[in-house]
Amino acid sequence: MTKVKYAALLEHKDGEYQLTFPDVLDASARGETKDDALENAKLALAITLNDMITHYESLPQARSLADLQRRYGGKEIINVEVDLDAY
Repeated sequence: MTKVKYAALLEHKDGEYQLTFPDVLDASARGETKDDALENAKLALAITLNDMITHYESLPQARSLADLQRRYGGKEIINVEVDLDAY
C-alpha cells in the first residue's frame, strides 16, 4: 500500500468546485459538489503520480499546509490522501 498526501487549493467558481495541487501541477479536478470535486481530485492525483512512477520520475515533494497557507493566504486548502495501489 503506497499512500501519499498532497495539499490542494479548493475554490468555488462558476457554479462548481475546483481543486488544484500546487505541488503536482498536472493534477486538477472539478465537481458540482465539494465531495464530487474531492473524489475527482483523488483520481486525478493518483493517475498523475502513477504516470510519473511508470516513467521513473521522482514524485514531487509535498509542502506543508503551513507553507501553503502562508503562500496562498485567503484560499481554502485541504489535504488529499490517496492509496496509489488502489488506482
